[in-house]
Amino acid sequence: RRATQVVLWSLLETVAATGGLPQSSGSAMAWGTVGDPRVFMGGPIRRARIASQEKVGLFKSRDDLLPQYKFPAEASFPPKGAFTVHVFEGDTRVTALPLEKEGLVFGSATDIPDQVLDKHKTVKHQHVAIFYSKGKIYLDPIDGRTVVTSLRTHTFMHESATDKRNVPTGAPQGKLKVVFSGTDSRKALNRDKCVFQLGDSSRMYWVEGPHPAAKGEEEQPKRRRDERTERDRDRDRERDRERREKSRSRSRERRRR
Repeated sequence: RRATQVVLWSLLETVAATGGLPQSSGSAMAWGTVGDPRVFMGGPIRRARIASQEKVGLFKSRDDLLPQYKFPAEASFPPKGAFTVHVFEGDTRVTALPLEKEGLVFGSATDIPDQVLDKHKTVKHQHVAIFYSKGKIYLDPIDGRTVVTSLRTHTFMHESATDKRNVPTGAPQGKLKVVFSGTDSRKALNRDKCVFQLGDSSRMYWVEGPHPAAKGEEEQPKRRRDERTERDRDRDRERDRERREKSRSRSRERRRR
């Protein structure tokens, strides 16, 4: 027993002097095992400590480790009234969200302002974002599984369209759905692929607006401005023409005199 105490005191003095254990020629002992005296000292976070913190809720999930999403520098405000997010439960539209700023974030967090909430158990804290940039809407995966589907497969959505030119025509082109994960890069939506779901949630989001045509789809005719504005311009042109004609007539009469 005396010899054992001497060895232990010698070991502790070595640790105090060098700040660590002497190197051994044999295989190293795993960090935090019962036979490792370092388990009782300060150092890197041990598995036992992490486990206890998980029990009390300090580390609920990977969501707590991700920073809050920020829109990229190239994101900008879209034209007023150009894009609307229609929210569907099954085949019923429950609300519509005009895109009045650079973008929207979708997820299950209730403590983040202005986030579109989906409380399904498979939806992450911050799941996916959409943002506007240079005439297109981009879908930016953050965490979790996001499924983008063809608008052509949801005929009940067409009735909610504020402009029928936002609805694709003809047969579906390519894949009917595309699956994204949190590690995938952002992708621009098009007129065909502009409906998405989060995880296994039944809620669907249709981003309606002047998306570019899908591959193999004919471009829609160029959109005209408001018809009333066009009529006003035509009327102004006609008035200008009449004024010029009157001015020319007066000039001719003066020359004759």
